[in-house]
Amino acid sequence: MSNEVTVTTSAKTNKQKFMEVYSECLYDCVRDSPELYGYSIDQVPSVVKKMSDAINRLVFNHDGLAFKMACKRLNIEYKRQSILNFLKSNS
Repeated sequence: MSNEVTVTTSAKTNKQKFMEVYSECLYDCVRDSPELYGYSIDQVPSVVKKMSDAINRLVFNHDGLAFKMACKRLNIEYKRQSILNFLKSNS
């Protein structure tokens, strides 16, 4: 009998990675400059969900600081097509 254990982990898609980093960036932005946002920090999860839905429909606005910060952290060129290419690939 073998004592080996097989652990299966599912890799995150690039969209999942992006949304995770975007969420962190948005928390930072709202915490550091709440006067620039029309919502409180406790509403960030719902804003992130709305952004995820907008990305799925390809109607997202990428002009916000949190979006720019997420691109920078993930080394994505800050151009719409580069962002879309990253989100579509799973490498």
